[in-house]
Amino acid sequence: MWDVVTRFLDDVAAFLTNATGRSLYVVSALLLFVVVQKGAAALVNSSRRRLERYQGISRITVNFWLSLLYYSVLAAALVAALRIAGISSVSILTGAGITGLVIAFATQNVLSNLFAGALILVQKPFDIGHWVSVGSISGTVVGINLLSTTVLTLEQQLVMLPNKLLLDGPIVNASANSTRLWNFSFYVDCWDKAAEVKDRLLDVVRADPRVLEPPSGYSELTEKGTRIVLRALVKNQDLWPFHFEMQPRITEVLKEAGCIPIAMTGVQMVSNKNE
Repeated sequence: MWDVVTRFLDDVAAFLTNATGRSLYVVSALLLFVVVQKGAAALVNSSRRRLERYQGISRITVNFWLSLLYYSVLAAALVAALRIAGISSVSILTGAGITGLVIAFATQNVLSNLFAGALILVQKPFDIGHWVSVGSISGTVVGINLLSTTVLTLEQQLVMLPNKLLLDGPIVNASANSTRLWNFSFYVDCWDKAAEVKDRLLDVVRADPRVLEPPSGYSELTEKGTRIVLRALVKNQDLWPFHFEMQPRITEVLKEAGCIPIAMTGVQMVSNKNE
């Protein structure tokens, strides 16, 4: 009886010893992965800030390659952590192969986005800080990684666009040129004063020093009312300040003329009209 108890206690002690030793390896593996992840993130962020100071270096290229470097380092750290935890290389390779097959079948969109990201890097249809339109989404490109591109809209909303969507659909890069065409149109209820109001508005637009060429415009009678269209060429960086500052001036002219705006039909910010 005592021998049975002794063997049981020895087995328990051996189990606890192995468990304690293994737990130390697991904790060490976790610490290694966390340290490498924090270090890689700090290195990537520091490198990004330094590289973006140099003129002529595409920020989209910097973000893409640093993102690729970051995930590569994490993958290597994960393999090293698994080895420290006691998992054999054969098990890691077998698990990686099976996981790779599962991911390949289950996440085809991920691979498509990864391939699209590589093509975007090569073609460079836009860069960080450019104003782009993709479908119904318009905004400033603030980031790009292996799988998605982040756009900041006028409403200060961050929209993450899958890279595959950018590759499949047309991309309008309004920042590719140094000038932009401000195209503003709206309806008024005073059809008999439309021509006079249009001329006065053109004088207001023409007086703004940010307008590069003589502005143009026209008025037309439609079934919805009298539509007035104004167009002006400005520098890229002046477009939105010009747009928001011009609206109260337009409102003041309409108020003085006794016209009431019915509806705004649209505001288009397009590239140089000569292109």
